Amino acid sequence: RQLAEAIGNAARARIDRGFRVGGDEFALLLPGSTAAQSEAVVTRIREHCARTDPAWIGAALGLSAGSVEFDGQETAHAFVRRADAAMYRDKRPRRR
Repeated sequence: RQLAEAIGNAARARIDRGFRVGGDEFALLLPGSTAAQSEAVVTRIREHCARTDPAWIGAALGLSAGSVEFDGQETAHAFVRRADAAMYRDKRPRRR
């Protein structure tokens, strides 16, 4: 619930969309956003979670995020696969 609230607060109303993909995985669609802008959204989400519950600051909870830009030529499946790979690259000990 905390993460869903953080996503809602960080997203642009009526533009961005957040989805629960399954289990503890979420996806955000940020149309027209650059990589830097999407990283700023992730930072706002992390900060909101840390303010909401100290468990997000320590090792109890973590947030791994990957960002990719849609190239306009790839299939939806390829796009999601690249996003998933980017998220797994972010799963480093310092972010867990």
